[in-house]
Order: sequence, then C-alpha cells, then structure tokens
Amino acid sequence: MQTYKVYQLTGESITDEEFLNYFHQLPRQPPRPNEDTQLTDDDQIQHLLIRHALYRIKYYNEFENDGTLDWYFHPDYCMLAPLDDYQLIVPWYNECVHGMGYDSCRSKELDVYFGIWQQVARLKMSLRDAFVGDCKLNKVPLNQAQIKLLENEDDSSKLKKQYYTFTKGISGEVTDDTALELIAVEVKNKWRRPKFYEHYVRKKMEIAQAIGLIPRYKIDFVDN
Repeated sequence: MQTYKVYQLTGESITDEEFLNYFHQLPRQPPRPNEDTQLTDDDQIQHLLIRHALYRIKYYNEFENDGTLDWYFHPDYCMLAPLDDYQLIVPWYNECVHGMGYDSCRSKELDVYFGIWQQVARLKMSLRDAFVGDCKLNKVPLNQAQIKLLENEDDSSKLKKQYYTFTKGISGEVTDDTALELIAVEVKNKWRRPKFYEHYVRKKMEIAQAIGLIPRYKIDFVDN
C-alpha cells in the first residue's frame, strides 16, 4: 500500500515495500579497494612520500593555526597503486557516523505518535491510556513518574507537550493518510538531519582544491 511515511521522511514517493527492497540491496560495507596491486618500486614510493609531505606543508602554511592538520592521507591505502591522492584524503569528520541514527529516531517517533493519535482520535482513548498501552507493547518506555504526569490536567508532561506539538491542528475528521503526512512534517522538523556526509564531501573537496589536486571552482550544495 502506498504510504506517506517514506516520502515525508526522505522525499521519495515509494511504497514501504519498495523502500525495504532497495534497502536490502545496499551493501553492508563500503567497497574495499583492490589490494592486490601494491607499489613496490622504491622510487615510486619515495616520490609518493615526498609528494604527500609537500601537500601537508602547503595546506598547513595556508590554513592551519593550531599546529595540527584536520585531515590525513589514509595510511592503510597509500601503497595501493590503483588509488590516486584524492581518494586517499580523509577529513576528520567522525560526526558522519552519528548522523546515521537520525533517520532511525525520527522514523520510530513518527510510528509512535501517529499510533497514539489514531487511538485518541479514532478509538477515543485517553492520552494516558494510549501511552500506557504502547508502553506495554515496548513502543514507549515509561516509568511511574511519567505515567503520573500524564494523568495531570495540566500539560506539564514532556510526552503530552510533544504529542500536542506533533498533532497540532489535526482533527479526528481528517483521513489517516493526511494525519500521517502532517505528523511526519512536524517529526521531520524536529529531527532535521545535519548533513554530515555532505559536510564530509565538501571538506574533502576543499582540501583537494587547497593542495592543488583538483581545480578551484565554487562548490555548491542544494539545501533541502
């Protein structure tokens, strides 16, 4: 069945089944370079080491002020003949790994709050009972203090505030697809994913330009 979930979170208008099918075709790990062809000629190796040293000196003299470089040539791959110097550049951007959790978090949150809205709007359950029911299904971890706050008439509970933020203006008269779409927009705004990989690529290109590996030109990235 066509859903709005994948479209709202990724911008791709495909079904859940198509999304999972594509997902399972992705490689588990990035492709490794061919390690069969190593540099063995002493003159080539010496030239590479000197070239890399000159690149680092050039970049350091132009950009670095704190005595360190924020990138390096990957030591495990430097002796692989098929790789060029650009492929060997590695910026220090460990945040790229952390960004992978964003999509998972917002997808889970969309599932939870859309389900809560359905129970409150369609089944006329109280917000507390809906959250407690999801807690029993291990969808939402709740402790006794949080359950108590849900019973209060005021909106002091963080869960209440978040629910009302995600479902603001969504009446029980709208269709499930419309409600899902509107809630997805709010969830996406909350979990707006930092473009870690884009920053990684941008940084790598800037380094390559600075040391003369690629021509200098304006690097444009489209902001979504």
